[in-house]
Amino acid sequence: MRKVPAFFLACLLIPLASCSVQKDGKGKELDSAEIPVELEEDRLTEDELKEKALEEFLDSLSEGERMSLIFLVNIEGNSAYHSVEKYQEDFLVPGGCLFFSFNIADSGEEIVSFIDSIYAWCEKNKIRSLPYVALDQEGGYVNRLRNVTSPLPSAKRIAQSLTPSQGALLYQSQARQMRLLGFTMNLAPVVEVETEDNADFLDTRSYGSAEQVELFAAQAVRAYEENGVASVLKHFPGNTNTDPHTGLPEISLSYEKVYGQLIEPFGSVIKSSSPSAVLMSHARVSSLDKNTPACLSRIWVNDILCNALGFDGLVLSDDIFMAALEKNGFSPEAASLAAINAGVDVIMLSEKKFSSVAHFLLDRSKIDSDFAERLRSAQKKVLRYKIRAGLLSTVQNEDGSFTVIPSSSYSEESLEQTRQFRLEEFYKERENGESLYQQFFVGASE
Repeated sequence: MRKVPAFFLACLLIPLASCSVQKDGKGKELDSAEIPVELEEDRLTEDELKEKALEEFLDSLSEGERMSLIFLVNIEGNSAYHSVEKYQEDFLVPGGCLFFSFNIADSGEEIVSFIDSIYAWCEKNKIRSLPYVALDQEGGYVNRLRNVTSPLPSAKRIAQSLTPSQGALLYQSQARQMRLLGFTMNLAPVVEVETEDNADFLDTRSYGSAEQVELFAAQAVRAYEENGVASVLKHFPGNTNTDPHTGLPEISLSYEKVYGQLIEPFGSVIKSSSPSAVLMSHARVSSLDKNTPACLSRIWVNDILCNALGFDGLVLSDDIFMAALEKNGFSPEAASLAAINAGVDVIMLSEKKFSSVAHFLLDRSKIDSDFAERLRSAQKKVLRYKIRAGLLSTVQNEDGSFTVIPSSSYSEESLEQTRQFRLEEFYKERENGESLYQQFFVGASE
């Protein structure tokens, strides 16, 4: 059994200090009135100036657009996008659009055209914070792009049949194909070690042992991230054989086993491959927080994932409409509030409408200053991701300051001008992916 590091225990038990005292040259503490005042612009670093620009961009958004940032929501159709809700006079467009199988058309041309329609609609309706586009593309039977991209086997089959470097080649090609179609986020890979307690539920979605998970998941993350697709580790800290769509998974492992089997593999992949996001599970873990599902637990999100494991990317909830929460007293509104307070940045909904939850959180932010601060922190993290994804750009002005703006024109005309080139590149890469699949799996069946 692996020994639990002392630093991990310390992160759980000792709050981090966040303030400092300013002293003079002799070590005497200075009263705030004695601290010399400089011009703000003169003492800001480039990173601080960029952060100021991000704050100004966030403040420039309408109230509805600011609230929408923290939602990852399923959308309607597969041919032409339109918003289905309004907040006051503003159309509500979620921070991220989540594609399910019914959103995936039969061809690359149709998918590219549909995703282009999201951005063209946003530009036409003056939505300045363009949504990222996400889907679950794990491989095997969790494969939204089946028959559109080149074949992508399950995690288990890849781990059993390939070396990590071969797996990386397969994932690199898949990532390039996804990005050319217009996807900017993949809710994968699964970083859960297979055990007898979760094998029936995970099936072929796990790479297998802790060693296999750490090797292959890290390769998958690097392949996606290096080719413009954000990777999302899931489902932290884990699951059982209870499907969270139907009930609440209860993990009853000892603290030592929770660390060795559940936490450490995620920590290893985070450290070695720097994923953009982690998706929290709905599981409840008796040895650490017996009362609260992980995605709503400050212990799991803030203390363990962010502080102990040092993760500073986006933290996503799992779908807050799942029965795991609903049957245990958590309405979508209550779950969203608890998740944001716990440290979650993005609320995932399988439903197409999110205005009732957004209104609830907005109303709470107006009477709870601590929650308002946590909400703003989540909104800024989403914007930082959108800058990394190329949806927004930080440009320097002549006076040395910075401004955040949409990265380019997304009019129907400008998108149409590049569409054929993107499709040609997609089909070239699909041929490469199919060649790799034939090389690695010829004669095998999924």
